[in-house]
Amino acid sequence: MVRRSRMRPIQIPFVISILMLVVAVAPPAVRADDKPPPVGSRPVDLWPPKERDPNQQPVTRYKKDGWVYSAFRGNPQDGVPWELVVSPDPENDQGWQQGNPQLGLPQYPVLSDEQQKQLRVQMRQKKKKPNQPQVPLSIPVIKLPEFVWRSRFPEDFTRVVGVHYHEYVSEDFAQILFTIHKVPPDGPDGKPPAEHNGNFGTRIEATLMMPVLWHLDQTIVVRDDNMQIPNKAQRDPVTKSRIDHEWGHADVSRKVFVRGLQGPQDWNPEVLTGRRMRMAYYWKRELIGRQWDGYQKGEEKLRTLRTTIALVPPTRWSKMLPIPPERVTQRHIDKFNEEIVEVGPILSALDKKAQDEFHAHHGSFGQ
Repeated sequence: MVRRSRMRPIQIPFVISILMLVVAVAPPAVRADDKPPPVGSRPVDLWPPKERDPNQQPVTRYKKDGWVYSAFRGNPQDGVPWELVVSPDPENDQGWQQGNPQLGLPQYPVLSDEQQKQLRVQMRQKKKKPNQPQVPLSIPVIKLPEFVWRSRFPEDFTRVVGVHYHEYVSEDFAQILFTIHKVPPDGPDGKPPAEHNGNFGTRIEATLMMPVLWHLDQTIVVRDDNMQIPNKAQRDPVTKSRIDHEWGHADVSRKVFVRGLQGPQDWNPEVLTGRRMRMAYYWKRELIGRQWDGYQKGEEKLRTLRTTIALVPPTRWSKMLPIPPERVTQRHIDKFNEEIVEVGPILSALDKKAQDEFHAHHGSFGQ
């Protein structure tokens, strides 16, 4: 059955576009005695997967939409004979950098007022002067005088002195291949391993088939009290403290991004429950102009830093069920589908919790 749906912004998460069911049979584990295993049998440990030999050459390769798709012979630990790997096309450089799921996204560089001005000029001239020296990309900080602040925000913002606008966004398509695997796998004779005394279960694998993009958009706007504090030497430290506070909120959202895309990691093979994710991604940053709800009635665009994460094959989600494969129904697949693709609510919940913890430690910032 094929499903093709557009990924949504954070309020309406994306949905899977391809759904296939395959019962995969893998060889049994090595026997306890010293006799050589029978023909067709070899030791297999399903987790953790072994790293592919970096010197291995792809069996086939093709390019599409700025990405290179390469097929490699798979490891039996993965339960699949082939592994699809997608990477940026080196002949079509778009600024992608390979990400590390353990480290997450790098911190934003903190720019001086002069660098923020250069960043603004850089955004206007990026098409006119593409080869000029570039200021490091970071979150635009917009300082508004008091009278301008009052004209841009609604009345209930009277006591607000800073805003960290941010949103997790996606309008992409996802294509995912589902496969069902027996736990433990049957042997070449089609029977469960004789030495297995535990429960039998099912491992569902959801393998990403093409890149899927998620964005984190961020802008910082603070009030510069030039009327209440006319002395610039006295006003600058106050304004900077407001910027630093909103910068802390921005850094919280940065840390949440990768963790939210990973989802729960509660794999427990002993009781045959839980989920895990093998994540592969590339990331990049760029300046855009976009509108924000609550600022100038959502009619004026603000300079915004967009951080994009491209999840790429061989990204794979796994789920364990404490039931045999013959009892797995479409309902189980649909539920796993929803758990994977409804990333928006996960990001929203994680971000809210992390922002509340930030306020608990640093306090809310008011007038």
